Amino acid sequence: MVGNSKRRLAQFAADHGVDEEAAELLSAQEEMARMATIGKWGDRWFRHPISDMREPEKSVCWLTDIDPAKSDPVKLKHQRDHHALLHLKATVTAVDRFFSFFMRVRRGLTLAERGIVSASAERRLWFGKNAYHPAVLVKVLSIFRTYFNYCEVGQDGKTPAMRLGLAKGPSLWRTLCTSAQSSRLDAERVRRLLW
Repeated sequence: MVGNSKRRLAQFAADHGVDEEAAELLSAQEEMARMATIGKWGDRWFRHPISDMREPEKSVCWLTDIDPAKSDPVKLKHQRDHHALLHLKATVTAVDRFFSFFMRVRRGLTLAERGIVSASAERRLWFGKNAYHPAVLVKVLSIFRTYFNYCEVGQDGKTPAMRLGLAKGPSLWRTLCTSAQSSRLDAERVRRLLW
């Protein structure tokens, strides 16, 4: 599917005598002209012309299009180009990254694991590894979040704290623990640091 999409885009670029970037914009404008109205609300859906491994058959619905069409032909063309580029940029990759983190928390921490359905106990859930008091899970999640934000390095070589300008470099977990212990921070200050 992705290979077909790339071949179609290359053929489209060759047919129109443009590079791939311009071909993406032109194919997006053609798709915008063909957008179908679906559902009782009359939402207009844009079929993304370029397939991606993460989003192979992506469709986009722009729900907040409040920009009235321009009357000047030059401004109208610029507006349509801008709208086509916005449709091309639509993605749920950032959401997937968030849910990937969520899944790592749920699968990585036994306290956050889902309950197991017991076949012999009338399909009741068994929470054998879960915390008996929710405050315990809150504390463990605070530790996990601190580790993730200050210690775990992403593909770009930075931690989330570095990307936000909160840290100059990745921290060692040992350093975070010993600095909190050596400065004898009270419990309230430690709680604020973790949150």
